Amino acid sequence: MKTTMIQTSSVEKVEAWIYAICLLFSIPPFFFWSVSSPYFMMVCLLISLKHFRINRDTGYVVFTTLLFLIYLVLAFMGGGTFVGTVVTSLMGIVFFTDPRFLKLVFDKFVYVFSITSLLSVIQYILVVVFDIGMPYRVINALNTLKSYDYMAYAFFVMPSKTFDILPRFFGMYDEPGVVGTIAGAILMTRQFNFKKWINIPIFIAGILSFSLFFYVIFAIYVILFAKIRYKVITTVLVALAVYLWQENEILERYVFSRLEIENGEWTGDDRTKAHFDYWYKTEFVNSKDFYSVWGAVRIRCIIREGHPIRM
Repeated sequence: MKTTMIQTSSVEKVEAWIYAICLLFSIPPFFFWSVSSPYFMMVCLLISLKHFRINRDTGYVVFTTLLFLIYLVLAFMGGGTFVGTVVTSLMGIVFFTDPRFLKLVFDKFVYVFSITSLLSVIQYILVVVFDIGMPYRVINALNTLKSYDYMAYAFFVMPSKTFDILPRFFGMYDEPGVVGTIAGAILMTRQFNFKKWINIPIFIAGILSFSLFFYVIFAIYVILFAKIRYKVITTVLVALAVYLWQENEILERYVFSRLEIENGEWTGDDRTKAHFDYWYKTEFVNSKDFYSVWGAVRIRCIIREGHPIRM
């Protein structure tokens, strides 16, 4: 039997790059904090419409249709303005976008996220670790509840408040949890394959973010999917690191203190205090952001004072 290879046209490649860049801009990076991100999502919607496809497989059609209907119902239940609800609902068209094209978009997004993360990591190390002075400007936080502004460098941002230890890596976003969550999700789908250089900057960014989500995802992958020799190597390295740096203030504040368990319950400080719990139950679960992709990504991002971020 002859295997028919589907060639990707130049137009599709350009569309995939545009789609991926718009996804990145919708997170959004600091230079778009004052711009309404739905505009970027609208571009993604239009491209998705062009690649609209009904799969001939009955099971696939039933599954995607069910997902779309659930997404549609939840979007309208979420409240918000009529226009915002319609835009959110229309994004459900992604369930019917050609899977081949979506895979191409994902590959391009990985490249965009990796390259921007690499630039951020390099400048972060130069400024924070080596204390090399570089120009920056002070900008307002994306979340108006925050009690501090940000120092915006060319490729990364950092809270302007004083740190007594190494600050977490924010990248170009308003919370290190954004970096850690996206990095963890990407690397899990790519099986933490470091033979491909494009995955290495993402891994470094995730490590420097000190995101608990990222560390948990990495641990889950090693335990469930890694080969035996990698399980052994990783276990030895982690045990050695814990032994050598168990008194390290950075690891204690950002990692160990968040993994404490007492009487069989998780008591570690993951910044989900009473204020956040009240906000989550009374406001977030009843908002349209509860059902959006980026809402799910960014719910992990809680500022240190215990206030929720602005979606």
